[in-house]
Amino acid sequence: MEEKARSERVKGKECVYVCIINAEIGKQLEKRILGTLSLALAMAKRYGLTMTHPPNVCPIANKASREAAVAGWKQIPEVSKKHGVRIVSFDHFDPEHLVIGVIEAESIEAVRDFVMEVGLMAWNQLKINPITPVSDFMDHMDQAPPTIF
Repeated sequence: MEEKARSERVKGKECVYVCIINAEIGKQLEKRILGTLSLALAMAKRYGLTMTHPPNVCPIANKASREAAVAGWKQIPEVSKKHGVRIVSFDHFDPEHLVIGVIEAESIEAVRDFVMEVGLMAWNQLKINPITPVSDFMDHMDQAPPTIF
């Protein structure tokens, strides 16, 4: 058995991994690793924002939150361009004090910097998660790691 470090370009990014070379097993492992890396990199371009707040800081009811929300909303076009993010959707779930957004960006850090600069964290509890359209996930199911159950 031979251990070998490999470097490949996957979706335009340099990926380094170690592969145990042992005839057919090594080739299968290498294919699986590259497939998993491709899938992970493809999935990492969309991010979901989940924002919630209690009624007492809702921009509809709270003057300071309203001023921050209006000022931040006006900055979105400029700040999104600055951080290289594109807003796919930004929706309020009435009357739940819940906003769900879908953002496309090169990194989760770009999304974080965007939401901080426009002030969305001033009155919201905010979560940022990498997301994948279910259709993309299902189309690449054969590249997923082996099942464990």
